[in-house]
Amino acid sequence: MENTKKGTGITLFYLIFNTVSSIVIVLLNKWVYKYVGFPNLTLTFLHFVVTFVGLILCQKCNVFKVKYVPVRDMMPLAFAFCGFVVFTNLSLQNNTVGTYQVAKVMTTPCIILIQIFFYKKEFMLRVKLTLFIYGSCHLQLLVYVT
Repeated sequence: MENTKKGTGITLFYLIFNTVSSIVIVLLNKWVYKYVGFPNLTLTFLHFVVTFVGLILCQKCNVFKVKYVPVRDMMPLAFAFCGFVVFTNLSLQNNTVGTYQVAKVMTTPCIILIQIFFYKKEFMLRVKLTLFIYGSCHLQLLVYVT
């Protein structure tokens, strides 16, 4: 029982740490765009460098195991992730932080809808209801923010 409480506490700590650090990063990025006039491409490049270094450190600390996949198979996924970072940075540069956050959070429900309508993927009712509530709340927030 104590092991479960300790594991739950650690998980809760990491969830809070992830949330707070994400918010701080977004606010710092917006500040850099607004007051320093940092170019979008440069900031995006810095994001990729920091992510690369972070992944190397995590690999060295055995946080995850590296899986080797043919480069050709990884290219579509790599381009999708690069595009996601580039477009979210552009969104942050040109929108308020609130609008940026809502748009970014709505990415998951949009991907689910794409999978349902274009790839005929099935999801459990529980997942659909969760996304409906999740999406409805964020759309209400978007209406309030704008």
